[in-house]
Amino acid sequence: AFLADPASNKIELTIGAYRESDGKPYVLPSVQKARQWLGSRPSEWLHEYLPIEGLSEFLHGSENLLFGNLTAMVHKVSCQALSGTGAVRLVFEFLVRHYQASKTIYIPAITWANHWNIARDAGLSAIPYRYLVPG
Repeated sequence: AFLADPASNKIELTIGAYRESDGKPYVLPSVQKARQWLGSRPSEWLHEYLPIEGLSEFLHGSENLLFGNLTAMVHKVSCQALSGTGAVRLVFEFLVRHYQASKTIYIPAITWANHWNIARDAGLSAIPYRYLVPG
């Protein structure tokens, strides 16, 4: 129905993104103003969904930060998460689905309180460990 509608001022609202009739993202005027205020140029704006694994430049930069010169030699898989809590949940879910040797993990004794619940909800048994043993 949307494509068949001849109206020139229509906006697609059903896919979670505003689109112009040419299929490009419609950028709200308030967003345009904020971008201009921040000093960015329209050619730098990205208003498309990222791929499900995340922004490849971010992923490669993170791998280089973590592994340095070893990046090419390390077997790895990377994905981008929305938040630290989201990343923790993804890792725990990955372990439950793909690492069958154990359902026990070790979490630092000093951590965010929700990490224990995330582990439990993912089906893992969590054991605390200390960074430093006095003595």
